[in-house]
Amino acid sequence: MRGLTFRFLAAAWLACSASAGNGAVVKISDHPGYSIILEGTIVPGDYDKVRKLMDENCPSKSWSTSCPSELYLASPGGSVIEAIKIGRLVRALRLGTQVPFDVPEGVPADLRQKIIGSLKLQDPKVNYLCASACFFIAVAGIERSPPSFEKPILGIHRPFLTDVDLRPLSANQVISSATQVRTIVEAYLKEMGVPLKYADLMFSILKDQVRWITIAEYEADFAGIVSELKDWLSARCDERTEIEKRLDDLFDAKIMRDEKFSLEEEVMRRALGEKLNVRVRCEESLKDKMREDAWKVYRGL
Repeated sequence: MRGLTFRFLAAAWLACSASAGNGAVVKISDHPGYSIILEGTIVPGDYDKVRKLMDENCPSKSWSTSCPSELYLASPGGSVIEAIKIGRLVRALRLGTQVPFDVPEGVPADLRQKIIGSLKLQDPKVNYLCASACFFIAVAGIERSPPSFEKPILGIHRPFLTDVDLRPLSANQVISSATQVRTIVEAYLKEMGVPLKYADLMFSILKDQVRWITIAEYEADFAGIVSELKDWLSARCDERTEIEKRLDDLFDAKIMRDEKFSLEEEVMRRALGEKLNVRVRCEESLKDKMREDAWKVYRGL
């Protein structure tokens, strides 16, 4: 009975929105800012592809800045079991994640195509999104796609059994599998620091629908460095005084209102800009050190 339950539990986590084929394409990207691209439907075996690519492109015993540090996701979904495995590898190696964003309105079609085309996706019409099982990898990054005025193409829905999987099951088996799915999904989201309201939201969406994460939700719960590390990085790297922080907020507000700055304000902005550069370099150095330490653990050093 346990083996039967596990097989149907696994089947429940297979998204059916796209054919699996040979699974996702996992490759080193030549796009500036992205290390690895995972494109396509996620199937069993894709975890091994990601791990193999990491090993091949970071072969030394000590991690260096030339090692892959981010994963760009372009996937309609697939196996949540495999996505969770990849997600845990992403978190263990302290990698960042990036998801597709809507190209701004008003951008000419040829420029839009150029922006998306720069990623060199094999099938952007199908894969320029991160939905279903892909969500579980996206949330694993210690740093996710930064805040943006554009909407992330990040979607969720309820994990489900196919009709073929459902027919041979009894009602009790279906209920048992569904309960286990929910328990494991909630435990994983908690592990990744994702508010559990997204588990409730996920299981409220019908299997043939997708609930897209809004800009406001993304900004509040996902964008940028994970909350567990945000305060630590700030304490180590932010040298601004409280007055300078308030000035930064005031200047940002003026920029949003498209207001001009006085000469004195410009001088203060330049000084604060220099502190920002120091802060960014400090934070990047700490993140590199985190990845180096994680790589040593991964390599068993």
